[in-house]
Amino acid sequence: MSNPVDHPVHYTSGNIECIDAIESAISNLSGIEAACTANAIKYLWRWKQKTE
Repeated sequence: MSNPVDHPVHYTSGNIECIDAIESAISNLSGIEAACTANAIKYLWRWKQKTE
């Protein structure tokens, strides 16, 4: 069953959710570097689903 609040479709791709990829990608970053990297990944991850 779809859960649009906790697991929105535009943040899920295949077997991994965007938040999991972000957490892994920024594990060695902090501060503004972590925030900017997380935002870039988030927007690249969901851009196509958000335009449909």
